[in-house]
Amino acid sequence: MDKELNNFFISPTKDIAHENKFYDGFNENHNIPHMEDLLKKVDGTGANSINKILINKNLQLSDDEKYNLALFIAVQIVRTSSLQKEFAAMREYIVQHYGSDIQFGGDKKKVSEYSKEDDKQAALNCIVLFAQEFAEHLLTRRWFLCESPQNRNFILSDNPVVRDNMFDQRPYGNLGLLSPGIEIYLPLSPRSCLYIICPQLAQVVISGSLVESPLRDSFLTGLPIFMNNENVMRVNSLQVVFSERFIFSKSKSDFDIAIEMISKNPKLKKGLRAKIN
Repeated sequence: MDKELNNFFISPTKDIAHENKFYDGFNENHNIPHMEDLLKKVDGTGANSINKILINKNLQLSDDEKYNLALFIAVQIVRTSSLQKEFAAMREYIVQHYGSDIQFGGDKKKVSEYSKEDDKQAALNCIVLFAQEFAEHLLTRRWFLCESPQNRNFILSDNPVVRDNMFDQRPYGNLGLLSPGIEIYLPLSPRSCLYIICPQLAQVVISGSLVESPLRDSFLTGLPIFMNNENVMRVNSLQVVFSERFIFSKSKSDFDIAIEMISKNPKLKKGLRAKIN
């Protein structure tokens, strides 16, 4: 689904979720390998971990396999076009509210002199600068595997690692990987989804105070938590909100939630942008 144009189409997997020359312009210095080579390794080892989970229907992984998956997830957070557009939106906001002559610290270049190519370069640099750190943050969270009901599918988007937080932490943001109350979802297949949450949220059930809790059992065994329709709807609604433009599904009927949400809030045709106070 192209939510911007309200268009639906079938496409081979090799032709979706990519953009030609997306990594062109990456500054290959400090002996950093070509971005495509770097990501090929991350994608390959991450795929191995995901395939093991899906084949065994269990989240039990070796330390190396879990780290590879954490790194894969971290890269998904920073490799999207959403991040590039986030940088552009922030640059435009600063110029609009503080004038075209504003500068950062000792930077001799004005913010207004930066371009979309600079936004792209900054976003690509984040893959090298922050992916490993983000992976280490993810490993401090609690991980669970979830399974959807029969005939109810998870959808996926071009910005697939979605986050939610019911703890109001204003005036600060609450979607950071280390934010208290953070919940992170990444669908792995139409029926399986990775669920990563703040340790404080998981503490009560993991500690054994609720002996028969499905969350506790899943944490101890790696077996999936069986979601209900409302749980799946919540995950799918986050995919709609976080998506930059494209949403992917197993069947067209899975798009019903996206169609309904966008009809009620046309702003969802565009990607999510940070609010600046």
